Amino acid sequence: MLVDTGYGLRDVAHPHRRPDPRITLPWRAMLNIRLHERETAIRQVEALGYRADDVRHIVATHLDFDHAGGLEDFPNATIHVMAREYDDATGPLAGIVVRNRWRPRQFDAVRHWRGYGASGEAWFGFDAVRDLEGLPPEILMVPLPGHTWGHAGVAVRENDGRWCCVLGTPIFTRARCGRRGGALRRGACVSALDGGGCDGAAACAVDRAARSGRAGTLSGGPAGRR
Repeated sequence: MLVDTGYGLRDVAHPHRRPDPRITLPWRAMLNIRLHERETAIRQVEALGYRADDVRHIVATHLDFDHAGGLEDFPNATIHVMAREYDDATGPLAGIVVRNRWRPRQFDAVRHWRGYGASGEAWFGFDAVRDLEGLPPEILMVPLPGHTWGHAGVAVRENDGRWCCVLGTPIFTRARCGRRGGALRRGACVSALDGGGCDGAAACAVDRAARSGRAGTLSGGPAGRR
């Protein structure tokens, strides 16, 4: 199982091929994205001695272009995602941010989707936490709306009973909101830290879970450097 894929092989090979580029030039320039094949999920899986066919499940925290570009590199995998995220990413794309963040060309060949609604059990103060079809109960999807309305985290229970929480991109941390990166990125950070980047209750629940000593958090970046 993978959580997100980052950029994929096709993103590296031809990121800007028209008429429908997988990554838009303005967004690549703004985020200083450098693409490296060795950093794609498929190449890292192969380096561990596995094949693409061995990956049967991918849990997508969301479908932004820097998290979902490698889905097509695993054609036999079932993609687990919040239904709201799938609907938003594959529906009409209105507005400059929406048109740049979701790039349907990256996942229009995906054959196996499994969407989840906003209902489920309580977990560490979260509501609507879901078991995932075909995966063990130690793996949960945790709705974290904010970065997108269909954004989610993934909780994995480890052998020692602690939970590891993969947060996707729920908020900008203050460490990522310094002077580097330009005014546009800093403006986005200010908006996020003021509450625009994550639901406030969800952020508090993440903090409570981590402070309890029973859960750790991980918010990783996509393959490809910024």
